[in-house]
Amino acid sequence: EKHGLVTWGNTLNEAWFRTEIAEFLAKITFNINVGRSLSE
Repeated sequence: EKHGLVTWGNTLNEAWFRTEIAEFLAKITFNINVGRSLSE
């Protein structure tokens, strides 16, 4: 049982980490696009 909980915890951490990265990249992309449209 303990092993299953650890695996589940790792999966959750990985999913959270991926979400954080995705949001971070989205913010960067958004800022770059906004910067470009402002400079045009």
